[in-house]
Amino acid sequence: PMPSLVAGAAGGGGGGKAAGAVADDDDDDAEASGTDGARAAFCELERDALYDEELAERHARYLSSPALAQMRSARAALPAHGQRGEFLRLLETGHRTILISGATGSGKTTQIPQYILEHAAETGRGSQCSIICTQPRRIAAISVAERVAAERGEGAPGTRGSAVGYHVRLEAHRGPDTRLLFCTTGVLLRMLCAGDSAVACSHVVLDEVRRTHACDARCTTAAPRRAAPRRAPFHEHRRI
Repeated sequence: PMPSLVAGAAGGGGGGKAAGAVADDDDDDAEASGTDGARAAFCELERDALYDEELAERHARYLSSPALAQMRSARAALPAHGQRGEFLRLLETGHRTILISGATGSGKTTQIPQYILEHAAETGRGSQCSIICTQPRRIAAISVAERVAAERGEGAPGTRGSAVGYHVRLEAHRGPDTRLLFCTTGVLLRMLCAGDSAVACSHVVLDEVRRTHACDARCTTAAPRRAAPRRAPFHEHRRI
């Protein structure tokens, strides 16, 4: 089945653990230790017209590359692709939060961040797009980053020219071209607790939010409230 969307909601939900379940490792708790009293906020990125053109050209090459035709077809066959247009419409109409739920294998994890990145490149706003996508475990953050980089026909995460990177507890692979950063929720909370400095980020994707997990609960509360004040209020919502 296709993923379902709820726009403008304030809380977490969706996939992940069932109610009462216990996390199967302590990645998030260890990485988020000492994160009480987060003060940092997200800020918008400055526009760079030349970089916008470069990112648009890269995306055009991706769409026209014969070597990636099979990968593009595989992505288009995923259930998430059927909701791509509606998801981007909700994003463009100024909803501050969009909740997405769908079956395992529908493409939520790998496709949603790419839709945001591709849309930014297509509309000439690639330089103002910087996405943080959280995963509940380190191995997931690394493997998803590698998968997304492969789907985009790019080099390894964090290498020159690759828009994908990852950051886990003791390992960070990101570079000047990184526009889509996969990390654990604990790393995101660390970013928000780094002091009074701002985190340059346009979108935050919280994947596999577990309502019973303390770290996830803190992320779903802290991240939206520290977003740049340019989207609609929480209470404006719509079900699809």
